[in-house]
Amino acid sequence: MLAAFVCVAPAANARAQSETQTQFFPEIDTFFKLSDSSRLLAVNSGTVASETNQENAYTSLAWDQRVTDRVSLRGGYLFEYTWGEPVQRENRIQLSADFQFPLAFRLLGDVRSMVELRWINGTPSQRYRERLTVQREIIGLFGKAHTLSGSAEVFYNTKTGAWNYQQYTADVSTLLSQKVSLDVYYQRQDNSRSSPAHVNGIGLVATFYLDLRKPVPTGVIIESGR
Repeated sequence: MLAAFVCVAPAANARAQSETQTQFFPEIDTFFKLSDSSRLLAVNSGTVASETNQENAYTSLAWDQRVTDRVSLRGGYLFEYTWGEPVQRENRIQLSADFQFPLAFRLLGDVRSMVELRWINGTPSQRYRERLTVQREIIGLFGKAHTLSGSAEVFYNTKTGAWNYQQYTADVSTLLSQKVSLDVYYQRQDNSRSSPAHVNGIGLVATFYLDLRKPVPTGVIIESGR
């Protein structure tokens, strides 16, 4: 009996380790401001996971439209490529709506609802996502503005017919200048229909803000000097 226990214990421990992985999410975002109420967002990101060969990279382009001070809409396209066996190619259309609302203690809440139309290796499916975010802005060292936020998101997948995926994120965003910010975040992913079932991830996001609007005429005439 003791020998059986010694054999089973390492196997159970290895299985538990295989169900939880550590991953790294590097990302570069670029916002292109088109008007006071609209902008484009380009994202290039991926997953680095030393414990598995299921690493991926994706690129996306989305249109943001602010409807009111509290409501905004987004529509975009995403392409994701996953290495491994088998190789996975995904085309995804994302449609979402955000609603922001003030909370006590200078906190800001945000509820996002998203619909994803997915084609994975040509097979269609849909996914529905609901996310709640709470954030607060503070002034830190050297007068830099920081945004502290926490969020929880649940996913419903038509392939599984279940709310089988949950995602929890704690993020610190630092505004380095008017055109650059840096985010560092921790993310926990739980998926009862996937392997690994649990992921502990660290993300690093560099965001650039570009204003494509035409400069406002000043009315000043610059003479040639002749």
